[in-house]
Amino acid sequence: MNSDIKEKIRNIVSIFYRNPFKIFYINSNDSKTVTNHIGYFVSLGITTSSKVLDDIRAILEENGYTAFLCEISSKRLGNQFINTITNTDNPEQYIIDKFDEDILGEKESKLYLKELREKLNVDESVEELKTLVYKISQLEDLINRLDRQDGWSIHMIRKTSSGFSLFHRQVNYKVEGDLEYRLGIYVSEDCD
Repeated sequence: MNSDIKEKIRNIVSIFYRNPFKIFYINSNDSKTVTNHIGYFVSLGITTSSKVLDDIRAILEENGYTAFLCEISSKRLGNQFINTITNTDNPEQYIIDKFDEDILGEKESKLYLKELREKLNVDESVEELKTLVYKISQLEDLINRLDRQDGWSIHMIRKTSSGFSLFHRQVNYKVEGDLEYRLGIYVSEDCD
């Protein structure tokens, strides 16, 4: 019966959320002892926004499930994990505050864009110019996007081998010692 509910939850979520996701059993009340399954935890992508989490939660409720946003902790015990709800009181995404040198904030991104523009030289080969112009264009587009959306508080820009990408500072997963923490959606065991 548990797998039927889990499969129904998976089917509903997959209609509205196209990215990969996982469903865990909540199997402990105290994070020490394993009990029968007491509910399900839907773990969407690591950078999925709180709004999307709440939208999926609402869809599950509209389909007859009792669901709420929560944080769980997971601890490995032998070949399985003990999954326990740790926070149901408006859990917030975790903020990444330690960065590699390839992560650029607003000031660093704009300074780097200026440096790239200064490297433009018509004496360069067409291939080198094409690569440089592509990087300038890509970085400028990301900067403009973050400026328009006031997105610098939760995003940064990552230098990659091929150019640049957004770096999300708010995430739904963290590790502290031997515990893994996740934000997601709890779905009650007493579902239809």
